[in-house]
Amino acid sequence: MMVLTPIFMYISNIGAAGGEQKPLITLGHMMVITIYGAPVVAILSSLLYRKWFLRNWWFVFIIILTIIITVWLTKDS
Repeated sequence: MMVLTPIFMYISNIGAAGGEQKPLITLGHMMVITIYGAPVVAILSSLLYRKWFLRNWWFVFIIILTIIITVWLTKDS
């Protein structure tokens, strides 16, 4: 995401009228995508590397704790 975000910000600004905040809006969207995408990648990687996760069961608790904290911090009031 660190590589794609500046590229998407630059591309979104092409053809935009002066004074529009499209790069900042794109940055905001990319942060949300990153926040929700990281737990999804963690869950999918546990399915791909099942043997490693079974040997290192403590790591599963770290992923679950991270997902719970992420959901709690991003929920709407």
